[in-house]
Amino acid sequence: GYEVETATNGPDGIELAKTRDFDLVLLDEIMTGMDGLEVLRRLKQIDNNLLVAMVTKSDQEALINEAFGKLVDDFVIKPFTPVQLLAVIKRLLEKKQLAELREIASTLDLKGFQRMKKADLVDLIIGAAAEASTSDNGKASSNGDASAGDDEASSGGGSQDDDASSSCEPPPD
Repeated sequence: GYEVETATNGPDGIELAKTRDFDLVLLDEIMTGMDGLEVLRRLKQIDNNLLVAMVTKSDQEALINEAFGKLVDDFVIKPFTPVQLLAVIKRLLEKKQLAELREIASTLDLKGFQRMKKADLVDLIIGAAAEASTSDNGKASSNGDASAGDDEASSGGGSQDDDASSSCEPPPD
C-alpha cells in the first residue's frame, strides 16, 4: 500500500509540503480559498522536483497547457476509476525511481545508463557498488534489497471532493 496524507485546502497542503518530503502530490484543480494552479506554483517553489498529478473535471486544452507550463507531471480527469488513479500513481512513482537510479548511475560515472531499462540499470548499479566494495574492502558485499517492490494502492473509499488535495508516498522500508 501507500502512506497517504491529506489536506482539505491548498494552504494546508503547502504547509504539509514544507514539513514533509512527498514522492507524489495529487492536487485538485478547484479548491476553496486557493486554486490548484496557485498551489502548484507554491509547491514547486518548495520542491521543484516534486511530482504532481492534477485532478480536474476539465480536459480543456488551455488549462492543460497552463498546468504543464507549471510542471504538472500528469492529469487525472474526473470522473475516474480506482484503476485509472492507480495507473497514474504507479507511472509517476516509477518515473521518479528511474530518475533516482539514473542519478546514482551518473554519480558512479557509469557509461551508457541514459538509455537503459530500469532492471538493467539496477543490475548495473549493483554491480558497480559490489565492485567498489570489493576494491575498497577486498571483498564483495551485497544487501539483497536491490529489487524494486510493486506496491499496490487501494481506493480506500476516497472521495472526489473539489476541496481536497492529497499526497502519497510508499511506506518507509
